[in-house]
Amino acid sequence: MTSSPISTCNETPLKFIHCADLHLDSPFRGLFAQNKRLHEHLSNTTFAAFDSIIDQAIAHNVDFLLIAGDVYDGVDKSLRAQLHLRNGLVRLSREGIQSFIVHGNHDPLNSWSARLRYPDEIHIFSDTPEVIPYKRDNDHLAQVIGVSHPTGSVQKNLIRNLPIREEGWPTTIGLVHCNIGSDTGHQPYAPCKLPDLFALNYDYWALGHIHAKSILHDQTPTVVYAGNPQGRDINEAGPRGCFLVKVVQGQCQPEFLETDTIRWCEIEIRIDGIETINELQDRILTDLDAKQEEAGGRSLICRVTLAGKGPLHQDLHGRVDDLLVALRNEEGLEPPFVWLERITDQTRPPVEREQLLTRQDFIGDLLRFSDQIRGDAEEQQRMQTTFTPLLTNFRWKRYCNLNPSEDLTTLIDEAEAILLDRMLEDYHAD
Repeated sequence: MTSSPISTCNETPLKFIHCADLHLDSPFRGLFAQNKRLHEHLSNTTFAAFDSIIDQAIAHNVDFLLIAGDVYDGVDKSLRAQLHLRNGLVRLSREGIQSFIVHGNHDPLNSWSARLRYPDEIHIFSDTPEVIPYKRDNDHLAQVIGVSHPTGSVQKNLIRNLPIREEGWPTTIGLVHCNIGSDTGHQPYAPCKLPDLFALNYDYWALGHIHAKSILHDQTPTVVYAGNPQGRDINEAGPRGCFLVKVVQGQCQPEFLETDTIRWCEIEIRIDGIETINELQDRILTDLDAKQEEAGGRSLICRVTLAGKGPLHQDLHGRVDDLLVALRNEEGLEPPFVWLERITDQTRPPVEREQLLTRQDFIGDLLRFSDQIRGDAEEQQRMQTTFTPLLTNFRWKRYCNLNPSEDLTTLIDEAEAILLDRMLEDYHAD
């Protein structure tokens, strides 16, 4: 393959935006039953995040936009989502900004698509690797190499089908929806490893599939998962967005841009030193205000975990749903709003563990058994072997990120606290 002559006279650095996993028109079914108004806000968030990407691309006067797969949420590709995508990309083309798109496992090429006409500035990659040059004023500034998923469950390594960089190519970018490594918490579609990427000698890898933003390699080649631009549940908490990438003297410099309109978050509040439910309510509301300010004033959906030991444990036990309803009533749903998704009670009664250890009953036996496990390396190894298949399963990791080798003590502590709480409750009832 030959390339066009590379110009060195253009002083404006190459700039592009890398985004992925738009999941346009996600249904957000789980929260529909909680509040219809909330569902209306959520159903528009993926579209709003995409609009923000388009706005950022225009504001930063980028050369092109890269979308690394899972543009749509499912193979049905709702017509609303397809029209919204086209309208946004047309906005870019009118500004002279090109778009490059690959499809992933949620929206493979064999799924339904409406008959829509796209401007020439938009290139959608096929399931055969393609090398597309990018030129600005006849200056050949980049090669974009991409490949789409033909079906929804690609098991082969797509990277191995891409061409090695040829001599004379300008900034070379790989655009792929894939799963690097095995410990990602996602289905291992299009599996590959970092050395597969390094071997092709590209400058930047624009990746999709993993919803948490991540820079896997910050030197050449720069390897980046953009993450999704809008969190869709509590497991996608924190800022979501895309990357603005500037190529300066051959080096790719990614900068994260926030695009989410509703942010998911988690807060832990300890009841130690809090004496009344009123004080606890005030503390929750104060922390939520601080969290919203930290999020730039955008709407929040938040899960609160109550922890620690204190007399409030008895007031809260079995009654956190009442507290949840009361706190929700203090918040409206006009943006920017704060919605409490859940309150989880992990508080414990104010007991002295050392005193309980001296008891010659089942409670004392439980605590002594816990201490024995903490001090027995062989028993801990047996427990790790038992728990590892569960805790490393990709489905489980969507809901829990405990590492059995690092968090075994936490598991023992939690199990002891739960059992102790139940037994002390039965003891006092007797």
